[in-house]
Amino acid sequence: MIHASRLTKIYGDTDNGVKAVDGLNLKIESGQRVALLGRSGSGKTTLMNILAGLDRPTSGEIIAAGKSLFELSPAEIAHYRQTSVGIVFQSFQLIAHRTAIQNVELPLILSGMNAANRKQRVDECLERVAIEHRRHHTPAQMSGGEQQRVAIARAIVSKPPLLLADEPTGNLDSLTADKVTQLMLDVVAENKATLVLITHDQNLAKTCATRTIHMQDGRFISDEIHAEATA
Repeated sequence: MIHASRLTKIYGDTDNGVKAVDGLNLKIESGQRVALLGRSGSGKTTLMNILAGLDRPTSGEIIAAGKSLFELSPAEIAHYRQTSVGIVFQSFQLIAHRTAIQNVELPLILSGMNAANRKQRVDECLERVAIEHRRHHTPAQMSGGEQQRVAIARAIVSKPPLLLADEPTGNLDSLTADKVTQLMLDVVAENKATLVLITHDQNLAKTCATRTIHMQDGRFISDEIHAEATA
């Protein structure tokens, strides 16, 4: 699913800038659940943004879902994000003036899916994350847990093979976080998707991942395979 070689990202001047990602080599197989663990500033979110096609590396090679992201045009990167990757953010990133239906439907509109198929797919996703009763509510009318369920529905509505989750429970209370975590894992299993979880929470990594990679100063400092996650 993911193959990166000598991947580097420098912010600012190439010689004197901040090296957020420093010559990483990474392979993630399809269906793996991987946690990128590290403190703030370790480079894990920068790496996620590169995997998501939200940022371009300074140098190196990265192939995700069969596409060489370094070589894609802006239009091709946009198509990659629409078809190959789903993203769950800590802060939900829902559009404030749009309802749950409209937020989840947006990726399908951008991909050109017709209205009838969009409705069916959105209804399925909202039902799957148990938020269909809030379908006509805006984010301000929902709790944090409900907003994150909508965000998960939006991330999976295109059935992407790669799901990226950036601190997905960071803004939730512990009970809601447990429910959202289990939901995310259930969805990943059902869709046979690859999960890359960005977190600083070792317990969350242990719960979600079958592989944990620790990052520090833009580099990998350990890479551990688990027999099975606890969830």
